[in-house]
Amino acid sequence: MARIRDTSYDKSVVYEPSEDSFLLADAVAEEIWSREKRKEPNALKRLDDDDDENDFDDDENDDEEEEEEFVSVEIGVGSGYVLCSHAMRFCEEMKERQQKQQKDEKTKKKYRRRLKRRTWRFIGVDVNEKAVEHAKETMRRHGLRVVGDDEEEEEKEDFEDDDSSSRYSIEIFRGDMLEDDRFYRRRINEKQKTEEEEEERKKKPIDVLLFNPPYVVTPSEEIYDPSTKSSSLSSSLTAAWAGGLRGREVVDRILYDIKSWLRPNGGTFLVVAYAQNDIEEMMSILSNQDGMRVERAKWTKADEESLVVLKAVRL
Repeated sequence: MARIRDTSYDKSVVYEPSEDSFLLADAVAEEIWSREKRKEPNALKRLDDDDDENDFDDDENDDEEEEEEFVSVEIGVGSGYVLCSHAMRFCEEMKERQQKQQKDEKTKKKYRRRLKRRTWRFIGVDVNEKAVEHAKETMRRHGLRVVGDDEEEEEKEDFEDDDSSSRYSIEIFRGDMLEDDRFYRRRINEKQKTEEEEEERKKKPIDVLLFNPPYVVTPSEEIYDPSTKSSSLSSSLTAAWAGGLRGREVVDRILYDIKSWLRPNGGTFLVVAYAQNDIEEMMSILSNQDGMRVERAKWTKADEESLVVLKAVRL
């Protein structure tokens, strides 16, 4: 887990790590990285399949295989505590796998080639520009590189003897939910192709999608509107907790369409919900998307109210 003492935040402008943050970070550790969970469809299934010992005996298509890319996204990254914990666990996991596989020179050579095809992208997005800067600083304080740092910083490695340190990237930027172009591919619509080549956006698949949304019940007008590009620090901070009617107006923007974002056969969505958000209805909305398995992953009490992390997996 990320260390609180090394987590960067100013609670006057950025949501500080709290019970809901800790609950989501714990859920990521247990639902994504726990080995017991990998017997079922899981975001790491492709990673585990790629480590099958039989794969190391087949060199025929080694140079032809495309690079494996895994993608984790946290909407509302805040201080970066949850995403940092997730990225740190990845580094630990890759180091453990490398040590396990590098038992002899033959296995080591093939493993290193396979490792070079495996990358994991950690993406954090937040409407609060101050949160973006604090989240980046949290990563740096934990020895993790952030896209956009100067070359000297990018050359530093958190595990100097671990090849996996060069196989991840962390990108954090200001944006509204998943609206940024970086979450889409552009493709030309051949049937309607014109001189200007009409294009449409296609969603990029996400392996792990995390969201600790603003879930407090408030009047709708208190919801932060990123379209105004307000520079008010108070309004940006409000974005972290003001959820509108039933505390659902923000999360409902993506809740009905989660399946289309997740990678098939294991893509996982973890979202924090508050008792007053109508948790049963949220689970029903997710379950009604064909091919989704939904459950309560973790729960706790905070200020005498129930907090739950819902887990939805695309089968």
